[in-house]
Amino acid sequence: MKSEKRHELQKNELADWIGSNAGSAGDYFWPVAGGIIVAFAAAIGIAWYLSNRDSASAAAWDKYYQAFSEREREPALKDVVTNEPNSLAALWAKQSYADMTRSKGANLMFVERADGETKLKEAEEAYKEILAKARDPFLVTRAQFGMARTQESLCRPERAREYYEMVVKSEKDSSGNLTALGKAADREAKRLARKDQVELIAWFATQQPKKPAPTGGHGIPGLPPLNVPTDLPERPDFSIPGGLNLDSVAPPPATAPGGIEFPKPADAPATPKEEAKP
Repeated sequence: MKSEKRHELQKNELADWIGSNAGSAGDYFWPVAGGIIVAFAAAIGIAWYLSNRDSASAAAWDKYYQAFSEREREPALKDVVTNEPNSLAALWAKQSYADMTRSKGANLMFVERADGETKLKEAEEAYKEILAKARDPFLVTRAQFGMARTQESLCRPERAREYYEMVVKSEKDSSGNLTALGKAADREAKRLARKDQVELIAWFATQQPKKPAPTGGHGIPGLPPLNVPTDLPERPDFSIPGGLNLDSVAPPPATAPGGIEFPKPADAPATPKEEAKP
């Protein structure tokens, strides 16, 4: 009997707890339901945003690869940077544009120093923007390597060496060995650590190269151009003049001195023998 009474008391306590908390559960129903609805709507919005972002990213990459098929690649790459500013393809387009500009500037340093420095500084600014925005490790090391090349072309060996060493620290595989890019950067960093290389760059910085003199059309620089007349004289008359009476010229003898006879053509008519003259 005591166990039955104890069981009834427990049932009554459970009923009382359910009754007392039913009202409070009803108070939390709409906030919980509203939270579920908001989370569901957010999930739909995120999926829509990612879908549109992937479509925009694909379009940006299409423009990037299309730029390399153009005859003038640099303007096409700049268009990708301008029209797709927030895409990864735009950063890679800026990287490619900076590499091309740096290469042209380095070549101009041997011919026209002012134009070369202008190109190199433009490439330097592009690399700085990439390093400030890029999150892809490979893109970062590519920009660092390009920046090192730019600093060396601008006759700044110490700064160039710093960027080469950054690439060496980053470009290692899972085993700790240097990648191809890391080996190239390590080789250049060691070269710039040599005193003779630093002195050579310092000497080159003091030079003022100039454009070669025009050849003047004869292939020899420095000589004055050839004065080729544009009004050439008329073609001379090579016709045989008249009045020479070529028909009266006697034919050559059939027999050469010494009794040697000339061979006659097969179709040549036989000449009659001349009568002996007293």
